Amino acid sequence: MKTKAIFKYTLITIVGLILLMIVGSILLITLVNPNHYKPLIIQAVDDSTGRKLSLDGDISWKIFPNIGLHIGTASLSNPDGFDKPDLVKIDSMDILVQLLPLLHSSIVVDSINIDGLNLGLIKKGSSNNWTFKSSSKTAATESSQNKIKFELNSLTLKNTTISYADMQTKKQQSLNNFDFGVKTGWNGRMNVDTDKQTFNLDKVNFNLDDILNGQLNLDGANFDNPHYTGDLNLNEFSMNKLLDKLNITKPDLPNKSLLDKVALQTNLVGGANNLELQPINLKFADSTLKGKINISSITPLKLNEDLVLDKADISDFVKTKGYKIPLKQATLSGLLTIPGGFPNTLNANQNIHIQNLTLQGLNLDTLIHQIDLSLENLTNLPNSINHIQSIINKTQLSSAKDLAQTSNLGSLDANLIVHNGVANPAVFRLSGGPSIKSSGGGTINLNQKALNYTVNTQFINSRNSSFIQSLIFPYHLQGKLSNPEGSLDWLSIQRQLAEHFTQEGFGTVNKTVTPLTQKSKKFITNLFGH
Repeated sequence: MKTKAIFKYTLITIVGLILLMIVGSILLITLVNPNHYKPLIIQAVDDSTGRKLSLDGDISWKIFPNIGLHIGTASLSNPDGFDKPDLVKIDSMDILVQLLPLLHSSIVVDSINIDGLNLGLIKKGSSNNWTFKSSSKTAATESSQNKIKFELNSLTLKNTTISYADMQTKKQQSLNNFDFGVKTGWNGRMNVDTDKQTFNLDKVNFNLDDILNGQLNLDGANFDNPHYTGDLNLNEFSMNKLLDKLNITKPDLPNKSLLDKVALQTNLVGGANNLELQPINLKFADSTLKGKINISSITPLKLNEDLVLDKADISDFVKTKGYKIPLKQATLSGLLTIPGGFPNTLNANQNIHIQNLTLQGLNLDTLIHQIDLSLENLTNLPNSINHIQSIINKTQLSSAKDLAQTSNLGSLDANLIVHNGVANPAVFRLSGGPSIKSSGGGTINLNQKALNYTVNTQFINSRNSSFIQSLIFPYHLQGKLSNPEGSLDWLSIQRQLAEHFTQEGFGTVNKTVTPLTQKSKKFITNLFGH
């Protein structure tokens, strides 16, 4: 009997509390008109921010599924000195809260739903419109108010526009008419404890216009000098669609589908002006990029990285006239700083190593053999030179290639030193392959989006080593980065050949050559001034 009585009175108590909450809610909604408090709300915002809050729409109660408010059209003004009148506007906002936590100085918001948000961020010299100045009234209020706990279960933004404008540099960026949602997963939470000065985002799922979605976990402390740890998981998404949504020009890649499948997983450790991403696991197409990025300063940007790309194809990134150039195990490491605008203040020292490069579409040994045959007839050197030029020019045509023909190019090492957006020197060395070796140097100007670069190649797998292995084939690249023009320096090649044959080749065969040989020698000597 005693147990039944306890259960009976407990049940009566719970039902009584529920009825009391229902009656209280009805009385609150019936007797209290929230519109009467508009002047107090507007004055409180003015006292704390110095900005004008306009509540043009009605404020009404909501009772399902939790008690809350519906707010109509509202806006918050910009500070003086800005052309546009408002920092933020909304068409409507719904806020639903739980009642019981309010009794314990805790605010638990079930949901915040905002429709028609328009946020305009403006930077004007050293000032901006999103920094709020605290008044003496605000400081006094903050010092005397009770510590509170705030918890949010979901946030939804619909028909949202966010814009940014720098009045000094004339740069503008906007994200127009998008939807964004944040919601805690099973056993997740989003909360802030002002007493302990902590914030927690656990199992928080987010979605941007059904283009980008994932989960974020973040634990932080110390509001004055914050530090945090966590992890970020971006599910597979299309970078091309995201760039279109962000109004950012997509990179002009030969393989347009390269960025259609991208995913990211990384851990986060950081503070107010620093961030470390480690380990990074970035997947795009069939490639995986792993490693770490340490951002020692966010503003101005300063970072160092140590990254490894398992595989890729260079022809996906730049035009290669129909050839494929797959690579394996590429590493990128070094320092990078951007103290001001990009790219004119970019400074960097980057080291690149590619363990293995393969050329598909050309057998270099066959090419070298053809050049060897062209140089066997020393009595008609001009014709030999023309024949070599014809052989190599065929390899420069943009056309479908026989990808079954392959050549091992070996490994590549490069160093890129950038000062104020100009890479000079930008050097590389290709070695270890059985057929060729290459090196290069020149200038890459990111400010003008142009380059002036020379690649020197030597064929090392030649039967006719005295003729070929010492011969350098210079290839000049110049013009715009997006569409550079390249050509072999045939004048240099012809001069090398002429010098070699006039100084060495004819001295060896002089005893057996015909008078035609002597005429060829004289012709080459007169032609190139040797």
